[in-house]
Amino acid sequence: MVQGVALKESLNIYSVIVGENSGRMDRTAVIYRGVRTTYGALLNQVEETAAVLTSIGIRAGDRVALRCPDSAAHIVLSLALLKTGAVQIPVSFTLPGAEVRHICEQVGADALISTSPLPDGWQAMPEMSRFSCAGDEMLLQKFAVQSQVAPGLSELNPAFIRFTSGTTAGLKGVIISHESVLARTDSANAGLKISSDDTVLWVLAMAYHFVVTILLFLRKGAAIAICESPAALSMPQLLGTEKITLLYMSPFHYHLMCESSAFNAAMLEHTRLAVTTAMPMDRELAERFLAKFNIRPRQAYGIIEAGLPCIDLDEKDFRPGVVGRPLPPCEVRIKEPDENGVGTIMLRSPGMFDGYLCPFRRRGEVCENGFFNTGDLGVIDGSGQLVIAGRSKHIINFAGMKIFPYEVEEMLRSFPAVEDVSVYPVKDALYGEKPQADIVFKTDAGNHDELLDELRKFCYANLAPYQVPKGFNICDKLEHTASGKLLRRDRT
Repeated sequence: MVQGVALKESLNIYSVIVGENSGRMDRTAVIYRGVRTTYGALLNQVEETAAVLTSIGIRAGDRVALRCPDSAAHIVLSLALLKTGAVQIPVSFTLPGAEVRHICEQVGADALISTSPLPDGWQAMPEMSRFSCAGDEMLLQKFAVQSQVAPGLSELNPAFIRFTSGTTAGLKGVIISHESVLARTDSANAGLKISSDDTVLWVLAMAYHFVVTILLFLRKGAAIAICESPAALSMPQLLGTEKITLLYMSPFHYHLMCESSAFNAAMLEHTRLAVTTAMPMDRELAERFLAKFNIRPRQAYGIIEAGLPCIDLDEKDFRPGVVGRPLPPCEVRIKEPDENGVGTIMLRSPGMFDGYLCPFRRRGEVCENGFFNTGDLGVIDGSGQLVIAGRSKHIINFAGMKIFPYEVEEMLRSFPAVEDVSVYPVKDALYGEKPQADIVFKTDAGNHDELLDELRKFCYANLAPYQVPKGFNICDKLEHTASGKLLRRDRT
């Protein structure tokens, strides 16, 4: 907590959720592991957990990293942190200990909440507390006093500091205030139209998809049916027992439903909307899903800095890349369009991010006349819909998880036998893109087959599983520019 700085007394999104559900305490909020939890019971769990967190030293303004599997406990813990006024930093449960530690160090985290045991490679700290949350055992680890981080942070009334699914490369930390959460969930609901009559099938990673969707579902009193891993087993079970009205999934999950005989059209007889997000969907998959389930997937465009600005709600045939018209009050502009109208997508919305943490920059310092430069390429078609024409350079989209090649390359170069490396995407029908690596081993480093085995083990010990290259090519040399930079080519 920053000393000597008065924290802003302002909106708290948890209080909004409590107020909006005052008449829905008997309705189901969460379905997990066969247990149905009502809103009344959920909010009681949140109050109890918040009291525990306060008793063990969590205070308003503290920066708390949350490393928790997708579960009822994740929802309770997140809401409890919001209630205390702490700033939460969601980190993926799949990240190795070194990655989690790096994030905690960069944000000057006051504490880490994680399931036991702690991430690999961490030593127990003196100030540790164990507690139970929604049936799961949790561990809170407090860190030594950190140096002052971004004195202006508290003035923004921050609720979350979010990172992309690639972490150490270009670590920025997207600051999202309570006010921005309220505005972006209001905007998203202009398209999703969530109500207390909805039951949502949840299959995505909460660490990356909580701020807009989960909080919106809770605001509107919907039931959230959480799938456990592996999804191939839990998805058909929930679809067979619950009246699912909304699918919010990546193309990977749609592919799974098309391929497996465990899914049938009767499971979706109550489904009013099927949204695909996180990665592009191709026409063939959309048509296969429509033929099997009689529901046309709707493409959405989501981005950490702006929430969910666009959803394709047009009744016409599926067109790859069409993500619909901006949801009010979002605005989309195309910067520097070419002769075909394709240019950089610029976004402006009341629910925009409030700034970056590393280094600290307020939104006004980042945006151009209030518009955020997404780095993605797009075009506005004749009917006013946004069409995604490309993506930010050098990001690999593996089943909706963003992989930064620079991050993986840096880790591979730390392997003693590696001389040079290039990581790039290759197209894949199931995952969208897979990371591939070209490797140059040092002269006389040893047997290449043996080195590759050791390199794979090294990767799995130091990277999240989805970041590990799915294929390695041994090369004599790699191409570089005249200035010595690695020459990157589009190999998708």
